Amino acid sequence: MPAAPRLERPLADPEWDLLGELLEKYDAGVDIEGMDGIIAASACGPRELPPIDVLRVAFDGAVLPAFESPEDADRFFALCLRRQNEYVRFFEIASDEITEDDLPPPMLLEVDPADAEAAANWIAPRNDPDAVRAGCWTGQQWARGFLRVYAKFQDEWSALDAEEDALFALTPAFMLDHGFNPDRPDDTLATDRCIEHLLPMLRELDTFFRADALRPREPYRAPPKVGRNDPCPCGSGKKFKRCCGAVA
Repeated sequence: MPAAPRLERPLADPEWDLLGELLEKYDAGVDIEGMDGIIAASACGPRELPPIDVLRVAFDGAVLPAFESPEDADRFFALCLRRQNEYVRFFEIASDEITEDDLPPPMLLEVDPADAEAAANWIAPRNDPDAVRAGCWTGQQWARGFLRVYAKFQDEWSALDAEEDALFALTPAFMLDHGFNPDRPDDTLATDRCIEHLLPMLRELDTFFRADALRPREPYRAPPKVGRNDPCPCGSGKKFKRCCGAVA
């Protein structure tokens, strides 16, 4: 049974803006670039993350937002699930059948020129794999959102540890997170090359985990409209008014 039509459509620019407004309104720990990285990881990982887990990663797993209205909660979850389904549909297309229209480009924001200049002029320290390039660069927040999921559910992602090639697939995300290659610190920051490899990285990880889990991938179905006394769409099992709809 296919997903409901309202969760089949890719996000348009005004809907990305709305998601960004909701993230800002409820003080999330990520912007829409970071949120897209979280959603991408939840789509290609060992299992489909329920909305409550996606929410916890976006808000640092601390205090979850108290949505002011059922409409805000419904919009937030619907936008995230639609983007997740876009990635899922992309994974399901055979490699030799993919067209330009099938690609879900990562949501990447423009970087302040001063921050970009600081990143470009930074000199990487030698023998310090934990160093992070100063400034900001395109793809940085996407990679950090993606790696939040990897870190939070590392036990589940640990199947990668047994397969060196599969673990190596994470390289574009790690490179965009740190801003340089610790093995070659003098190399120029090549964000464009890392970004080009993000979608292949997601497909490789999805293929690995689908084979490991031996189960197919299905898009999420549309959640029901939320009322004050309905179960919260985050999946907690509580009524909306006593969970995400609680008065802050």
